[in-house]
Amino acid sequence: MKKVLLLAAFAALILVSCEKDANETVLPEAQEIQVDMSDFFVYTDEIDNTAAKGPQGKTCATMRVLNEKLRANPGLEQRMYNIEKHTRTFIASKKPDNPGGGNGGGSGGGGGEEPPVDDGLGVINIPVVVHVIYNNANENISNTQINSQIAILNDDFNGTNNDSNGVPGEFASLVADSDFTFSLAQVIRV
Repeated sequence: MKKVLLLAAFAALILVSCEKDANETVLPEAQEIQVDMSDFFVYTDEIDNTAAKGPQGKTCATMRVLNEKLRANPGLEQRMYNIEKHTRTFIASKKPDNPGGGNGGGSGGGGGEEPPVDDGLGVINIPVVVHVIYNNANENISNTQINSQIAILNDDFNGTNNDSNGVPGEFASLVADSDFTFSLAQVIRV
């Protein structure tokens, strides 16, 4: 009797669990997420590369190398497109349908419109270990040089360096004290 009752209960459980719920919602993974790819293109013109010029007048060779790779591999542009589409789809699937009132909306952070939110952490110290690899005494660098570079790094992250006036105009309003300091923890020479 117990076996028959147990078998009937098991069969009823299987029948109930196999029914599809009429109110079942489709999960975002099952939906085809539409992403806008109209702005994707492989822009590799090297006509005017003045923005990529460094202090010595050398230009960045990234676009030239990309052109060479695109010429050598005709399927590369399609692979780049597929990777970009996959990335955008992934990002779109992670965005909430009805985001709250937090960061992420508005004008995209106009750089100084509102004061930054105090995180309560204060100034964060990052200990730095410097590895000096050299073959002879001429290649070795002094502790004075290392300390000088740590000071420059701190000036850069605190917005107090002498060349902050060389920041391009579109980024000038973003120069700020990042509340990071770097301190020399150790020098390892090999």
